Amino acid sequence: MSKLSKNRKVMFTATAVALVALFILSCAPEATPPTTTSKPEVFRIYSIMDVTGPYGPLMGPGIAGTEDFVKYVNEQGGIDGVRYECPILDTQGKLPLAISIYGKVRAYDPKPVAVATSVSTDNEALRERFAEDHIVCVSAAASPRSLYPPGWIFTCYPDYASQFGAFLDWMTANWKEGRPPKLAILTWDNAFGRGVLTDKAKAYAKKKGVEWVTTEFIPVVPTDTTTQLIRIKDSGADWIYYPVHSAALSVVLKDAERLGMREGLKLCGIYNSVDQVLLKLAGPKLAEGLYAVEGYCPIDAPDIPAAQFLREQFIKNGHGNAVWKDANWQQDYCTTWSMQGTMVELVRRVVADVGWDNLTGDAVKKEAIKITEPYEVLGGVAIINYGEARRCPNHVRIAQVQDGKLIPVTNLRDTPAEIAELSDYE
Repeated sequence: MSKLSKNRKVMFTATAVALVALFILSCAPEATPPTTTSKPEVFRIYSIMDVTGPYGPLMGPGIAGTEDFVKYVNEQGGIDGVRYECPILDTQGKLPLAISIYGKVRAYDPKPVAVATSVSTDNEALRERFAEDHIVCVSAAASPRSLYPPGWIFTCYPDYASQFGAFLDWMTANWKEGRPPKLAILTWDNAFGRGVLTDKAKAYAKKKGVEWVTTEFIPVVPTDTTTQLIRIKDSGADWIYYPVHSAALSVVLKDAERLGMREGLKLCGIYNSVDQVLLKLAGPKLAEGLYAVEGYCPIDAPDIPAAQFLREQFIKNGHGNAVWKDANWQQDYCTTWSMQGTMVELVRRVVADVGWDNLTGDAVKKEAIKITEPYEVLGGVAIINYGEARRCPNHVRIAQVQDGKLIPVTNLRDTPAEIAELSDYE
């Protein structure tokens, strides 16, 4: 065979192969966008929260925030045109009831892809159930033991130990005495209260040169904290860090005033220690000067658009400007908008990516993990970032009660990485 014939044979074979490949490609199905053939009439995320139990005083703003957020979403057209609902289920602050309620929710048809919760004790008890059921939990509670090892619970603000670490950074940077600062912890003996009592938190305090002089536990609903306060006084503490809610803190402040300890005593705690309940029960005078670690939008900052947006929603829905301005009721109102906004944002992303037919708990979890850089929910009501190992954001502000308002005294700052439990899993 001539060289030319060989070349023609090769060319013919190559052409035939190409034509066959072209035929196969032309017969292949075209890529299609996410299906929406089974778009539901309504989409529900259930909120499992303590409405009438020990945390009940905080839940008025939470309920109002949930109702207002749901109304807002539906006014904007729902989620991809689907009406959004968020039924609130009351645990009465009882763990067995919380477990029972979740058992009923997980059996609903259609199966929920996500739930909302607000109590650390419930989260720690249910974290393995969430994993078994492949249901994402977006929570307003952030105990390290509920979040790590990394699972199916995500929060809208840093875990309690990380918040404490941010306080330690700020406090030691501003300490002017020629000796180590002395710190007392006044907390609850439950999952929430023990969230700061991790080995890493204690090691970090030591690294920062802080002398941890005592840890005192008070009841969730205290009537007298004299004994604990006297021990704190005898310890010579310069600062008290209080991971307790506002109703309990009001008793502490009154007892401290009665014992002659309030003036000159520096106190800092978590964001929802300072709210309407505290100012109503303890009075503005005793609350003045308190510090808090702020994991959400600094709602009393007039120059931040997200704060203005929340105030407008608050007033629009009939809660009254006076309550917002004078009572810091907005703390848990903001918490709820942050939690709800995060859940709906995750669902929107999944639906846009894979459609309603493929909206599952696994897809929601995967979407959350993809958010590794800070993202502003609702323009900054919450700023979230997660990852394979991370289950909570890592940025806060320090705020102080000034003339009845919780005012930021720092810019947004990162929490220390080494105090977070996630450092074991990165």
